[in-house]
Amino acid sequence: MGVASVIILYTNSLTELGFTNALIHKTDIEKKHIDTVFTVNLCISFFLMIIFCLFSYLIAGFFGIPELGSVLRVLSFVFILTAFSQISITLLRRELEYKRYTIISFMKGFFQITVTLILALLGYGYWALILGTVAGEFFNSVLLYFSASMKPRIDFSKSAFKSIFSYGLWNFVIAQFATLYTYAEKAIVGKYLGASTLGIYDKAFSIAYMPVDSISMKINGVMFSSFNQYKKNSKELCKAFYTVSTFSSIICFPILGGLISVADDFVMIAFGDKWMPMVVSLMILSLGFSMRVPIGMMSSLIMAAGDYKRYIKVQLIIFFMAIITYFPVVNFGIEYICVVIAVTNFLLFIASVYISKRTIEGMEITSYIASLTPATANTLIMILAVFLTERSGVLEVTSDIEVLVIKVLIGVFVYVLLFFGIRYKSTESIRDRIKKILFG
Repeated sequence: MGVASVIILYTNSLTELGFTNALIHKTDIEKKHIDTVFTVNLCISFFLMIIFCLFSYLIAGFFGIPELGSVLRVLSFVFILTAFSQISITLLRRELEYKRYTIISFMKGFFQITVTLILALLGYGYWALILGTVAGEFFNSVLLYFSASMKPRIDFSKSAFKSIFSYGLWNFVIAQFATLYTYAEKAIVGKYLGASTLGIYDKAFSIAYMPVDSISMKINGVMFSSFNQYKKNSKELCKAFYTVSTFSSIICFPILGGLISVADDFVMIAFGDKWMPMVVSLMILSLGFSMRVPIGMMSSLIMAAGDYKRYIKVQLIIFFMAIITYFPVVNFGIEYICVVIAVTNFLLFIASVYISKRTIEGMEITSYIASLTPATANTLIMILAVFLTERSGVLEVTSDIEVLVIKVLIGVFVYVLLFFGIRYKSTESIRDRIKKILFG
């Protein structure tokens, strides 16, 4: 199921060619745009399903897992279901109907878990996971289809396709290259340093990237739709960008800074002695991924209202340079791979700031830096406070778990105290909203 999921999920990303984001980006859309994208996606999905049905057993033979053939043939039906759900999701995102989308996602998850558990109890084994996944996607597609403001049908308009092709293709290219960049270093580490070292690296990567993936990326997805609504009003666009940048950073920065502060204790308690070699990598990656928070937000801004073609070209160059650099540094250890990732993120940050300034009217670097200053300063002070507490010697007499808990409590206390104690103008509205929620 793990192998099948990786194959299906990646292949499924090829079905829409970036056209759904093009529908969100386009200022005015008609029914013909919806129908054209749906038809193209459905044709690609049907083609991929046929390919998997014909060659699934060859893929199973390559991996040496005979059961994988039948699994892939059943899961390939997800391609067709995705073609129906993608359009509905796009329309909900375009209309900023995230509450309805969230409710449907929750219902899908509950339905999928229920079906999976029932089948598991009936003795279906790994097929419970597979059939539960297909059932969940089918349920999700039905709910999304009937919740959409426009129901897609099979139709193709050449003029509609031409109006969204350029943006969609550029979006697709950078998405695929970013995926290649994400997995390239893992393949290189596994090839040259072995499976054991790859396991250590992959665990450090997963932990450090979790706050970015589960918090920042979700916010960025919402803001891409919102920025498209503001792209003709530069003043409101920049104001929204600064506000959300502040909000995103005050949540993600302390989490990543906290990982840096407690990396050694956390790894020892959660994984044990044999995983201690991942500590340095975890710290470097946490630092590097802290830059992914502002990069992701600026990426949504540029793709919505800036020179997205120039931005994608610069990203491609930086990603290519990073992949090339992995090969000479990999033999020095995974820590050097992590340094390359951190430097890559720094270059992406600089490029994003430069292109935002050059292509978005009203974008002010000083205002943007001011939006990130509270979280950055407070996180650095928090890390220093935890470090000084550890160096003072007061934690030496306690157990490992107690040390970790004390460090976390000190970090949280210092960060919250600084957030409410230092009255940065950029965080004023957020502080007021929190106080209103807590105290009425």
